[in-house]
Amino acid sequence: MLRPVNQDKQNEEGNSLSNWLNQIQRDSWQLELIISGVVIFLLLAVYEPLEAIGREYMLQQLAHSHLVDSIVMIALSFLMIALVLVTLGFIIHLIIRGFWIGAIGLRSVSGDFDYEALRYTERYEGWLRRRMGSFDTFIEKLEVRSSIAFSLAFLLFFALVSTALYSVFAIGVTAILVSLSILVEDITVLKYVTRVLIIAFAFVLNLSSFIYMVDFFTLGALKRSRRLGKIYFPIYRVMGFITMASLYRPFYYNLIDHPFGRRLARMLFPLLLVSILVTGITFGRSVYLPANDATIHNVKSNSYLTTEDPDDIARLSPSLATYYPETDYLEVFFPTIGHEVNRTLKEQYPDLRTASKRSIGFADLLDTYDEEVPVDTLLHAHRMIHHVYLNDSLLADAPWKFYRHPIRKQPGLVYALPIYDLPRGEHCLRFERLQYVKRDSLSWEDQGTLCFVR
Repeated sequence: MLRPVNQDKQNEEGNSLSNWLNQIQRDSWQLELIISGVVIFLLLAVYEPLEAIGREYMLQQLAHSHLVDSIVMIALSFLMIALVLVTLGFIIHLIIRGFWIGAIGLRSVSGDFDYEALRYTERYEGWLRRRMGSFDTFIEKLEVRSSIAFSLAFLLFFALVSTALYSVFAIGVTAILVSLSILVEDITVLKYVTRVLIIAFAFVLNLSSFIYMVDFFTLGALKRSRRLGKIYFPIYRVMGFITMASLYRPFYYNLIDHPFGRRLARMLFPLLLVSILVTGITFGRSVYLPANDATIHNVKSNSYLTTEDPDDIARLSPSLATYYPETDYLEVFFPTIGHEVNRTLKEQYPDLRTASKRSIGFADLLDTYDEEVPVDTLLHAHRMIHHVYLNDSLLADAPWKFYRHPIRKQPGLVYALPIYDLPRGEHCLRFERLQYVKRDSLSWEDQGTLCFVR
């Protein structure tokens, strides 16, 4: 019986594709070594620039509360974690692949195991034969583990990218709903409808993501159940779309259909959990040192500009120019945290004219500023919600000014504190800010204590 010509042609194409893939598979170790080396070099080179970008967006977020800055911050955080995991994965792959190359070189010199030449007793020889088998089998195991480690590094990277996409989606939709609730705050019915939508959205999304994560780490346990599988299928499709699962699913399913890959995937979650716990363990802690350094008995090094790297300054806290001032004036800086100050001023001064028409911006594209707003009125309002006490005495007439700090790269209030008439010794500044607690409720919150020596 003759087969159709098209079928023969398809078989030939399939065989040629299989032969081509088999050839690449045999030579893939060379590509793996090159890619691992290049990727490790690039990842190490790009880490510091990404850190700098993350710090810049963090400062933008603290000052202006832009939605784009929040989304970029989340994405960068996951990307930094992904870079660390991928770098470790490729380093592990290089170690295993280097071990494999060493084993190949040793085999070319000494060949397979020669148990008879060792002249061990039957007990030891039998145990070694059962445990180790042949040297070729050992080399094959190294080959499998090396290739799986290489693929696992990419799987972890794309899985974290998918997690970042999920976080961006969740934050974006929540921000839109919150913005709508702010716009309709004066309409009682719509206000409660938007609140219900926010709660319902958060509940459904968190529950779906938890179920999706359970299925991922159990290697598809929900997909094996007929009843649960029918319920889970819509969640699987929607979460796959949100996280762009097509990036990692080919790696994931090809990994878990291999016996060793399946064992490794089962251990993945416990290994990640153990690694987090281990990195959090500290040794040699002094049990007689206080945990909180925001008191007059401690010097907060990250709140003095002359004793700390600018990148490590406590961004949410006030700062002094130095702990040992040598001039007659000491710079005191009080940062303004956008979302906190906005809510407080709106509640305390409902008729206060705003300098910007929007509290939530999209980068700088939609920001519109009122050039005619009375700056003196705004400055007075800011002074009223920021208090500083020098040695427990309120500096009521402190002439605060708006200031964008060149070192901290943050907007805030600055005050040149005169210290020429202070007695010699240590003096302390205590900072307070009037903050919005709940609707129609404001309270003075402690923002820390900083000392200096005259």
